[in-house]
This record gives sequence, C-alpha cells and structure tokens, in this order.
Amino acid sequence: MKQKFLILAALVALTSSAQAKDDQKAIQSQYDKRSAAAAKKDVAGSLAINAPEFVSLGLKGDKRTMAQIKPQITQAFSSLKSYLLTTKITKCVVTGNTATVKTLDSLTLVGKNTQKSEATSEDTWVKKDGNWLRTQNKLLTSKIKSNKPG
Repeated sequence: MKQKFLILAALVALTSSAQAKDDQKAIQSQYDKRSAAAAKKDVAGSLAINAPEFVSLGLKGDKRTMAQIKPQITQAFSSLKSYLLTTKITKCVVTGNTATVKTLDSLTLVGKNTQKSEATSEDTWVKKDGNWLRTQNKLLTSKIKSNKPG
C-alpha cells in the first residue's frame, strides 16, 4: 500500500512539473508576442498580454493603470524610430491558475538618441479561459546601459 502511494505521489509530481514547464512556455510566449508587437509599434498588441485590471508598479511604488499606460505607449511609439524589447524569464512559480514570474528585460529605443537599458521585474499572471494574462508588473531594478546620439 505504501509503495502504491509513493508511485502515485511521484506521478503527480512529474505531471505537475510538466504542467509548470508548459505554463512557463505559455507565459514566455506572451512576452514574445508583446516584443513582436512592440517592434511593429503596435500599441494594442503590446498591451494584449495584460488583463483589464493590470497595474504597473514603479521603483518608488508609483502605480499606473491600463488607462494611464496606453496613451504613454502610444506617444512613445509615435516618437521613436524603433522599440526593441526582449524579456527573459529568470524564475517562474506556478500555483494553480496564478504565476509569479521574475524577468530580465532588455530594451533598445531608437529616436533622436539610441538608449539601451535593462530592468528586472516581478510579474503576477492569472490563467483565464486557458490563457495567461498579466495582472501586475512590479519594477525591481532599472539601469540605462548607454545613451548615444542616434
């Protein structure tokens, strides 16, 4: 009896581990879609990974909602020649239909100047109707790596 329980426990652990990997891949796919949309300066596509209730928290705890973020991104895209963003998941913890994800973002903005920066964030995701949506982004660090005339 004890042996059957151990086998069952091992199968559950393997299944949940595989599901967590699938969930992480799905979330990374969302980040990749956002990056592709940003490269095209597609505002709607860039924001599509976010749930309607999404909030962004800055380094000093300042809070921005989707209603505040959308015009800022629209303005940024219109004033830039290019916006290149890559996001790499550095840690992903999935619990049921929620996930806490730490990321490293690399951003290159080309306008009058070329600015390169890196940031780390902690994002909260929720799975709704089979799709992962980001509900919160908390900026942990932000560093400008270079800022040169374009």
